[in-house]
Amino acid sequence: MINVTVDKLLSVKSVLQELANTPMTAKHSFMVLRTLKAIDKEFEMIETTQRNLIEKFAQREEDGNFSSDENGHYVIDKNHIEEYVAEMSQFLMTEIELDTKPLPTAVLDKMELTPNQVMQLEQFVDMDE
Repeated sequence: MINVTVDKLLSVKSVLQELANTPMTAKHSFMVLRTLKAIDKEFEMIETTQRNLIEKFAQREEDGNFSSDENGHYVIDKNHIEEYVAEMSQFLMTEIELDTKPLPTAVLDKMELTPNQVMQLEQFVDMDE
């Protein structure tokens, strides 16, 4: 099992997807795929929770649609910003238990990683092996 916070899970998925596109042994490919599937399972619930927060706190146009800025991000109602930030922060710090084992460090052998990527993967790789 891997224990990870929601914010960590959100940041690591892209690195794991990049890793999944790296040639490696069938055994290691299976292990990476299993980890990604465990993450994807949690992503459905994360996206639902995020959507609920948007519905609760986003500013709406006269037609009932959510307001968005020039980058396409939803605009939070100015009367609820503090409440939104508090709930979102609490949500992002929620710990999740993934039904998967840490990956062996050998899965990283074929991939060039930045120190930041290694830091993101830290909880998902058994660095002590």
